[in-house]
Amino acid sequence: MTTEIEIPKNEFVSIFKKHVDEGSTGIFSDTFDIFSSSKNEYKGYVGLDGFKIKRRKRFFDMNMNLSVANG
Repeated sequence: MTTEIEIPKNEFVSIFKKHVDEGSTGIFSDTFDIFSSSKNEYKGYVGLDGFKIKRRKRFFDMNMNLSVANG
């Protein structure tokens, strides 16, 4: 899927970073997510050269979220 937006790349990355916590997107990285006090729903890496994010696991969340988005 490709999406084009009408803002400068560095401005988009700055806004995107505010919604993603830095962290691993590996399979076993969900273990301690339930103890996080962050309000951000996603974790991973966001930079000018690309991104790799996944949904953070929450307390009482029974879904197996194995999907990782990169671009």
